[in-house]
Amino acid sequence: MTPRLFIVPGWVHYAVYCGVALGALWRGRWRERLVAAAFLLPTPLYILFPIDFHSPRHVVFGVRAVVDDLILLAVCLIGLRGARRYWIVWASAFALVEVANDAFFAIVPSVTLYAFASANIIWSWGVVAALLWAYLTNRREPLDPPLTRSAAR
Repeated sequence: MTPRLFIVPGWVHYAVYCGVALGALWRGRWRERLVAAAFLLPTPLYILFPIDFHSPRHVVFGVRAVVDDLILLAVCLIGLRGARRYWIVWASAFALVEVANDAFFAIVPSVTLYAFASANIIWSWGVVAALLWAYLTNRREPLDPPLTRSAAR
């Protein structure tokens, strides 16, 4: 039996995941709130289809691929709309690696469910860390200046 070096109980993972997303909804601006909504909307899918080692491969892949694609779509929309801070680059990179992880799991049958789940958890913690950094540091920056009469013309 292979020793498990990276074990985080599922409830801790989901508590941190939802806690950071709720904090971003509470303190963040529209960019942070969009990524937080992408995290929280598929929560019923996580509850209905948890990663366990008795699940069929296609069920685990399908749910995770939908969630990871949704997060990647959100961060790409922010990048196209105008990312004014650097956290979105980190979040996009981690989300892209999550989608690549899903693709490898779908294409390569020798990738085990344990390897897929471990990689998915590690990369999702990277996205969560970028989101946490975003909403904890956004209040330090000045808000957008109000439009003056000369700027409005």
